[in-house]
Amino acid sequence: LRTEAERLQRKAEAGAAFAVTQPVYSTEAAEELAAAARPAGLPVLLGVLPLRTPAHAEFLHRQVAGIGVPMEVRRRMAVAADPAAAGVALAREMLAAAQRLFRGACLMPPFGHYEILRQLVTDEPQRP
Repeated sequence: LRTEAERLQRKAEAGAAFAVTQPVYSTEAAEELAAAARPAGLPVLLGVLPLRTPAHAEFLHRQVAGIGVPMEVRRRMAVAADPAAAGVALAREMLAAAQRLFRGACLMPPFGHYEILRQLVTDEPQRP
């Protein structure tokens, strides 16, 4: 995290106007990231990528550089009766963290599932 904060500082000094994080999957990680980014003085948007399935969570964690999905979240997805709904609920938690800790959020619909974006910002139920 320290290395990334230093890199962000260099980007700010080079003229960056804002930054967008990789997707984050825990409030604790979001808090640490916000604190580490604060000295750069840039507006930061929290990356929010809803999880769809337990396999999606595992893939992101194991195969995508820069994304870590905590074991607790992967377990939560694995035991969920409706993993997609659990992913939306988790993404809503991360949006709440973004409102509290960051200048906003960058919503990233998984696999072209743009309908999820509406579910994240409204009370609309999950549709198949």
